[in-house]
Amino acid sequence: MAFAGMFIMFFVVIIIILIVSLFSAVILFLVSFFMKRNYKKKLLEGQSSASGEIKKYYLIPMVIGWVFMIPALLFVVLIIYVSISTSIFHHNSLGYNVMQGNYSEVERILKKGINPDCTLESNEPAEAGEQTLLSLLCEKGFTNSYGDSIDEEETEEELKMIQLLIDYGADLESRTYRHDINDSAHFYHDEYDYYERSDMCGYTPLLYAVYMGNEKTVKLLVENGADIQAEDYCGFNAILTIADNLDDSNGLSMLQYLLEKGCDENHVTNFYQEANFLSFRNYGPGEEPLNKKIQELFKKIVNVQSFY
Repeated sequence: MAFAGMFIMFFVVIIIILIVSLFSAVILFLVSFFMKRNYKKKLLEGQSSASGEIKKYYLIPMVIGWVFMIPALLFVVLIIYVSISTSIFHHNSLGYNVMQGNYSEVERILKKGINPDCTLESNEPAEAGEQTLLSLLCEKGFTNSYGDSIDEEETEEELKMIQLLIDYGADLESRTYRHDINDSAHFYHDEYDYYERSDMCGYTPLLYAVYMGNEKTVKLLVENGADIQAEDYCGFNAILTIADNLDDSNGLSMLQYLLEKGCDENHVTNFYQEANFLSFRNYGPGEEPLNKKIQELFKKIVNVQSFY
């Protein structure tokens, strides 16, 4: 908020400077115009000064007027520069074109040898822990200029873009994290930690897709070799991510698919949480759960006795 306030204040100051300079320049040009008319009139009338020459005083306000025009001219140059730079960046940026859904442009850039595992900000390969384009696409799908998803449902165009990145070698197991795998926040310390949630640290593209309830994306990733047993740094695998976050409408079918593919339903988190507990903890006594079928499925398949 403080940064936004400073930016707005800076923008207002710039606008005020431009208005004042332009207004002053216009006034000075008008003064110069009328002085020049008077100068020409004197020439036609054959008037002369004491030295025999009429001074061109109209040049003074004209020159000062152009001085006042400098901020506006610099602003115009800056706008042109930014527009050209932005256009060049958009033309060559893999991240921009991926998130905008520009399939042909993405393929053109990838054919030039750009690493598909770059970040949104540059064409340089992502460093350890930075979010790759594949992970970002699995999390948000296509986005607008503000980085917000433009649709709530996964589309065929998004799936096609994911497949394109995979075809050019995108890392299916790249992890996004904010701190090290051994950070204390990832492990059980006392009884209160039993209620901890995943902090989404160490998410792979598959885990992002599961968390978002994007079943088609999950299937696409698995079919291309994504590790179905992947877990984040808090120990949540795909099954436990569904148990803790999704309901029957967006999680049941995906859960059944992952179980068929062999994802471990008896996995536990670093906080000693199993699927039954996670699927029940989001609902209070007497509340009708939105994941009732998921709960019933876990009751049948999870070996609760093995945890206690």
